[in-house]
Amino acid sequence: MKIRVAALVFGLAGGAGLFAAGGGRADDIPFFATRDVPDYRASMVIRETWGEVKTFTRTVLHHRGWTKVEEVKTPVTTVAYGNYFDNPFLLWIAKSEDDEDFATAIVEKASPQEARDTGVVRIAAGEVCRWWELIEKAAVKDQLHPPWRTCVSRDGIEIATSQPFGEMTAMDGTNLVRLERGPVAESDVRPPKRIFEPAFWLKPRRDYPERPADRVDFDVRMKTADGQTYIRLLRHYPWRLEDRRGPDGAVQFKVWNELEDQGMAVSTIDDLHRFEARRSPRASSYPYTAFDKTFERVDMKLPASSHRGEKCTWFDLKPDILRPAVKNVIRAECVTPDGIPLKLIGRDSSGAIETFAAVEAKRRSVDFGEMIPPRELIDPSLWGFTVGD
Repeated sequence: MKIRVAALVFGLAGGAGLFAAGGGRADDIPFFATRDVPDYRASMVIRETWGEVKTFTRTVLHHRGWTKVEEVKTPVTTVAYGNYFDNPFLLWIAKSEDDEDFATAIVEKASPQEARDTGVVRIAAGEVCRWWELIEKAAVKDQLHPPWRTCVSRDGIEIATSQPFGEMTAMDGTNLVRLERGPVAESDVRPPKRIFEPAFWLKPRRDYPERPADRVDFDVRMKTADGQTYIRLLRHYPWRLEDRRGPDGAVQFKVWNELEDQGMAVSTIDDLHRFEARRSPRASSYPYTAFDKTFERVDMKLPASSHRGEKCTWFDLKPDILRPAVKNVIRAECVTPDGIPLKLIGRDSSGAIETFAAVEAKRRSVDFGEMIPPRELIDPSLWGFTVGD
């Protein structure tokens, strides 16, 4: 299983760029060649050789196929939960050393690699193990990434890993420090319940200033010209919500705070199933991209437009400093002077341009409770997890 370093684009719901750092790891959870692996606790050291050589700590707990992996790479601690065989999803959470609790959570489909037993044997920390090669298909058809290597003990425990670079002149990887075979409680490999609770991620961080004149609360419903795809937009300042539903049942849901690095998002498009949540971290050194990268709105200098009897102005909401506005638009909205979107142009998950127009637009007081994600989108059981306390 693997979470690659890659940004997720929630189509018209805007870019959400949370990253999982694989470091020198072949997997975010251990490779298992067989299901018959005993419960164990392992302490390991992570070695990274980019630039100066750095070492970090890694702790692995395993119970009946489920694992919890904690890595401390100052200033960030990450924890990954998953089941190599029976659960297609992997949960990855992270916090900075200055945070009292987790600031990032990602759940996404995991992709097992092709595995090959090399037959090569080594001894690590007193344990005999055999090297396996894990091969992952690249995004380019028929192109392969350099193989990761994992060394597995006689009873199936991952003892060491390595990742070659270039001509294999440098190796990242992990090595065993201590291994304890013995019972591990089920509760020790279950993610905390709060990770799937909106109250944890969406709790207001402070008192917010008065609402600006161009940030009126609204309830807008849009659809494409063919009527096949719908989007609902809500604002409860400073919160925004977008809920997109496609004809094939695909969902892109996102709620975020316009003034904080804070929000939740779910995407279930084709093979992409992903849950993402973020709270503003305390530490400025926290390295992961903001939940919703907000750019200054750029007036596209287009002729005035109108819809449903109201005038609106076109703004590029995701401008690139390397290109002028209007060209290669990622997302643009035609908004009224008080901030209600009446038309929307953007790219879907495939890169195709889509145009939406409001079929209903209301200025009304929106309750914060309306911004909470539907339970059916964030129930941990739907993502393959049983949670702990």
